[in-house]
Amino acid sequence: KLAYSLLAIAGLVLIVLGWRAAGPGPQLFAPSPLAIRVAPFVMIAVFILLASSHAPAHLRAAVRHPMLIAVMLWSIVHLFANGDTRGTILFAAFLGWALVDLVSVVRRRAVATFEPRWRADLIAIVAGTLIALLVMTFHRVLFGLNIPKVGWVMAENLARHFGTVDRLMEATQEDLVEVEGIG
Repeated sequence: KLAYSLLAIAGLVLIVLGWRAAGPGPQLFAPSPLAIRVAPFVMIAVFILLASSHAPAHLRAAVRHPMLIAVMLWSIVHLFANGDTRGTILFAAFLGWALVDLVSVVRRRAVATFEPRWRADLIAIVAGTLIALLVMTFHRVLFGLNIPKVGWVMAENLARHFGTVDRLMEATQEDLVEVEGIG
């Protein structure tokens, strides 16, 4: 299991590095304002589902395949919230994989049996919510601001300096000059 976990982590790191190196590419469609608005709430649900996926939780018993449902929700909200070529390819690929895998496990009736415990649900809800809030707090620093023609390092500097896209959009020329790498 350890070797598989390390391989999975290495694969995820390679996906992130490849995504960062690819550049956004042309905008294929306008990002959905609805997807952008609901993304934080969907992501809390995603992390709760992920936290329950290996726990003897009632949520896991009800959903049956919480990790695959989480991947599908994550990929759908990110797919519609971005619209660039790179994001469309990445999130559509994850969505396609999760759908194929879900069909496979349903056909095979691959569902673990266990005795659900409310304590596991409570832990999944608390841990999932806390991890979601932590990831959302650092999302722009971790994944940049996705500003066309702005490099990764500059996007990190802008994110670190302004903290939110709203503050960046309201910035004056004097504010921008204060950012490391610009002024």
